[in-house]
Amino acid sequence: MAEDHIRDPAKNKTYPTLLTPLHTTGMHDAPAPFINKNSPAVMATRLFGHLQTVQAIGDRMIEQPPTKRELHHAETEAHPDHLRYLKRRFAEAIPRIVSLHSVELLTHVRRAEHQLRCFILWLAAILIEKAQNNPDFHRSLFEASRASSPEPVLCDPSGSREQSRMLQAQAVEPVSKSNPSTISDLVWSQEKERLRLIAKTQPIGGFSVTTPVVEGKRKRRRRVRHLAPDSSRMVDASHLVARLARLPRILSRADQMAERLAKLALSSAPPSPLVGEGPGVRGNVRHVSHSPPHPKPFSPLGGEGLFPTISVSLARTPPPNPLWFKPLQSWYPPDDLWFSTEDEDERGDLTWLHFKACETLTATGYAPGPAEGTCLPDLTRYEPPGPPQIRAT
Repeated sequence: MAEDHIRDPAKNKTYPTLLTPLHTTGMHDAPAPFINKNSPAVMATRLFGHLQTVQAIGDRMIEQPPTKRELHHAETEAHPDHLRYLKRRFAEAIPRIVSLHSVELLTHVRRAEHQLRCFILWLAAILIEKAQNNPDFHRSLFEASRASSPEPVLCDPSGSREQSRMLQAQAVEPVSKSNPSTISDLVWSQEKERLRLIAKTQPIGGFSVTTPVVEGKRKRRRRVRHLAPDSSRMVDASHLVARLARLPRILSRADQMAERLAKLALSSAPPSPLVGEGPGVRGNVRHVSHSPPHPKPFSPLGGEGLFPTISVSLARTPPPNPLWFKPLQSWYPPDDLWFSTEDEDERGDLTWLHFKACETLTATGYAPGPAEGTCLPDLTRYEPPGPPQIRAT
C-alpha cells in the first residue's frame, strides 16, 4: 500500500494520504456474483428488467398525441404552424412513430416476446417432467381447480378496458336478457364496430406461445409493382403501443400459461419416436428424434405381448406436438433478435432461455424436431420387398 503526503500551502501543513491504485488491490480479479438462472423467480426478475428497457425504448421513439393541457399552453407560446400541427395531432388522438424507427422497435418487441415464450415453455417442461416422475403431482395438477374470480383477459381483442369490464359484468349476470340466437348480423356488426370505436388501443389479438400449424398450401400472390415507401414518414404506432403494454401482463401470468400448456401436453398423446417437423411428417422425409417411445404401445392380438409395437399409421403420421415452437428447432436464438441488442446480459439471458427451453422439451419428449433441410429422404420405394407370408391351410 503506497503512502504519500499532500501539502496545504495556505496553512503550511502536510496531510498524509493513501494512494491505492485499483490495479494493486486486485478488485478487477474479483469474480462476479453468481446468478442462479435455474431459479424461475430469478429469471422472472431479470426478464422484468429487460421488458422495462424495451418499454423505455418505445417511450423514446413513440410520439404520443398532445393532451389538453399541452394544447392550452401551446396556444399562448407556440408558433402558429406548430400550433396547427398540435391541433391536428390532438384531433387524430393516435400515437405516431417514424417508419424506420417502427421497424427497429418491432424487433425489440419480438425479442422480448421470444424471451417470454421460451420462459413459459421452460416452465411448462418443468411441470411436465415433475408430472412424469411423480404420479401424485400429475393427479394434483389436473385436480387443482381455481375457485377464485374469473381469470383476467390476457389480451382484449379490442384492446380496451371498457370492453373488459363490460364482458366481466355480463359474465356475472345470472340470466342473459337477450337470446344470442335472435341477434341479427347487422346488429352484431354494429356492436363490434361500436366496441372498436371506443377502444383505446388497436386490436392485436391474443398471445400464442407455440407456433400455430397452418395446414394446406399457400396461394401464390400476383406481384404488383409499387414504389418503396418513405422511411422518414410518420406512421400509426397503436399496434406497437398495444404490444408494449401486453408484455408485463404476459410475464405476470407466465405460470398460469405454463400450467395450461403442461395440462394440454399431458392430456394429449405424446410424440412418437418418428417425429416430423411440427405436427407430423410432411412430404417424403423421415425424421428420427430422441423423444421417448409411446407410453402405451400397441400390442399384438392375444394379450400384452413380448414385443410391443406401434401402428404404421402412427409411425408415419405421428400425433401433433402441442408444444411445437418453430424457432426451437435450432439450439441458438434467431440472429436478427440476438443482434438487435448490445447488452451482453440480455444477450446471455436470451441465449440461455432459448437453450434451456430446447433442452427441457427434448428431455420430456416434446422436442420440436430438426429444422427444414436437415432431414434424410424417405427411400421406402428402394427397400427390398418383405419376406413372403406362408399361412397354414
